[in-house]
Amino acid sequence: MTIQMEKLELAAVISDLLDQQAQCVLATMGETSPYQHLMAYAFSDDLFTIYLATYMDTRKFRNMQLNPNVSLIWDNRKGNIQDHLDGYSLSATGLADQLEGTSQEEARKAIRSRNTTLDNLLTHANCRLFSINLEEYTLTKGYDQVFQFR
Repeated sequence: MTIQMEKLELAAVISDLLDQQAQCVLATMGETSPYQHLMAYAFSDDLFTIYLATYMDTRKFRNMQLNPNVSLIWDNRKGNIQDHLDGYSLSATGLADQLEGTSQEEARKAIRSRNTTLDNLLTHANCRLFSINLEEYTLTKGYDQVFQFR
């Protein structure tokens, strides 16, 4: 069931959830199968760009090169029955774009500011940075309140 929520209120809920979580799940598509990857991330102020870092010799890197269509999911559920009423799940779809040149610096800075333990990854010669340019979010509260944000 899709319910209406004021656009500014919905943006605030999404921003809070993105800010509270340290990781998300990135879904990519390989040649024959989908894969999921636990990822640290950063996000733009307008909420429609997610920044990710990965090594070149990973499945997620190869998959995003092969097929840039990806999805992401965040969740604040705690694994108890109250989640059926109060828990949030946030999913998003978009296109992965490997960053080049100076556009990498903004992403590297954003990721580092949210994830201080990633210095080794972010400074490694085989690290590659991606922006995920999002098309829409779907926010689900409990199991039956669904909100779209484009």
